[in-house]
Amino acid sequence: VLTFQLPAASGRSRITAVRSVGTLPQRPNCFIIGFQLTAAPVDAKLRSDMREVLHRDRQKIRKLELRKVTLDERTFEVIGQLTNLEQLTLSETNLQDRDVPVLRGLKQLRHADLSATDLSDAALGDLIEACNNLERLRSIDLRRTKISQATARALEAELEGREAAAKVIFQKQLQDVDTP
Repeated sequence: VLTFQLPAASGRSRITAVRSVGTLPQRPNCFIIGFQLTAAPVDAKLRSDMREVLHRDRQKIRKLELRKVTLDERTFEVIGQLTNLEQLTLSETNLQDRDVPVLRGLKQLRHADLSATDLSDAALGDLIEACNNLERLRSIDLRRTKISQATARALEAELEGREAAAKVIFQKQLQDVDTP
């Protein structure tokens, strides 16, 4: 589902949602409020169409929600070019440690949901670097990842000193529970 905000002749904007990439409006003065793809079988054609839309409208997209889908390296690269993106959800995708650097260019990003992915402690350096570039970031969801509580705390500590601190959403893992 792609959700657009289109200016109407009356000066008030209206919200339009479309389900097919082929029916996307080609208006330069509209912007995409959201691009959502959830639990869809992503074949090579859909992946190519999605990359085309993301690339073509990269300045317009404010919200990207991809859940339960498998993405390829080129799609992650295109995501990194969405410079006006404010909200990113990559929950239950195949996001891995090596893909974290794509977040660096998302200067307007406020919320990142990276939950239920294969991110691990090895991504800490890239996560810190990416988050330090994202001055508007307010929350990053790392629940149900392979990131330990110690790594989540290190990231939180790194972000704490910023003018507007970002919240790291993290659920304790059993192996991290402190014993008295």
